[in-house]
Amino acid sequence: MKLLGNITIAKPVPVWIQLLAVVSLVLLGCFFSVIFFAAGELLFVIAGVLGSVPIFLGLFLIARKKTNKGWIRVLARVGLLFSLLLGLGFASVNFVDKYLFWDFSNEARINATKENHNRIRDMIVAGFAKCASGSQYIVLKTDNSGGTRNISCTESASIFSSRFVNHLNYDGFKNPYSPSKQCCYISNSNRPQLGTTFIGSSGNKILINTNVGTEGVGNRYLSASVTKE
Repeated sequence: MKLLGNITIAKPVPVWIQLLAVVSLVLLGCFFSVIFFAAGELLFVIAGVLGSVPIFLGLFLIARKKTNKGWIRVLARVGLLFSLLLGLGFASVNFVDKYLFWDFSNEARINATKENHNRIRDMIVAGFAKCASGSQYIVLKTDNSGGTRNISCTESASIFSSRFVNHLNYDGFKNPYSPSKQCCYISNSNRPQLGTTFIGSSGNKILINTNVGTEGVGNRYLSASVTKE
């Protein structure tokens, strides 16, 4: 900084610092644009807004400051425009995927997973009703070739939970979101993975928990229990 009489003349900022500032702000602007426009979770949206607004403002001020080099100002304008367009591009893709095309994919998967859940519950209810009516056993599949086994009605709910899981997987039930994966697993957890059903037990009850998903490929859980008399 120089003093000329009573006039103070500020020393210009070195070009490399101006360039570094522009490049850093552009990269950060792109990052926060993607988070803000592409993410569906509220916390990510808030983070994107809080991060992108001051960054875009910084680029705007660099572009407007006349003491900066001309090409630096142009670069700042281009970076600002690119960051905004990148965010809008992600926003468009996200909107189309969530609200225009999901009906042709996710809706079918959601409905198929709900159907799995209901069929599994109804099958277990029917099996225990058979035992309650006087039958000595329930016939369940034990391998992929169609082999079966008579499961005694005197077995505990814990034993039945594992037998039902094996039967369902051998009977062709699949995860609608990942058809190469089996539908069912033995677990008392109420937070199964997307498209999956957990079958567990508590006392004389069979616990059924299924993650049917949402239109935005989020998590939505259905729960049911069947009492073994």
